[in-house]
Amino acid sequence: MGDYFSKTRAEKGANKPLFKMSLEKRDLIKDEIEKIGRMIGRIMEYMLGKNSEPDNIEFLKQATQQLQGTLDIDLENLLQSTNENFIDQVSTRFHHDEAAMDQFADLLLTFADKHKKRKKLFQAKARTLLVHIQDQSIVFSIDRQFKIEALPLDT
Repeated sequence: MGDYFSKTRAEKGANKPLFKMSLEKRDLIKDEIEKIGRMIGRIMEYMLGKNSEPDNIEFLKQATQQLQGTLDIDLENLLQSTNENFIDQVSTRFHHDEAAMDQFADLLLTFADKHKKRKKLFQAKARTLLVHIQDQSIVFSIDRQFKIEALPLDT
């Protein structure tokens, strides 16, 4: 039994490949990665390219249906509710999870950008939610505070 440190690199196995993979498998993996990249690119292009009002309304309809179907959130009901009721519903729905409520506020801000006619309403609800999270949190978030300050005050 020889000393490990006295062996040459070749004896230690330094020249062995870390893993053996055929060229065919590497090509298949590379093709899959490229396919995923193209798919993500198309999604981003779709999201960034929707700047006309009819496209944005369709985007909002689809997103509202996804929220209703996946998270059981009635966006229209939330938007029309009072701020107190809005906070109660969102907090309950997201189990008072700050990160989830932050993401929902970001989603509302995305909706504000996509739907010009209801921009102020989406911004007001997002601001209400962000202020609530900031007030209830034991940790101050500078990012959240910047978002709050960037939004107009409720009128």
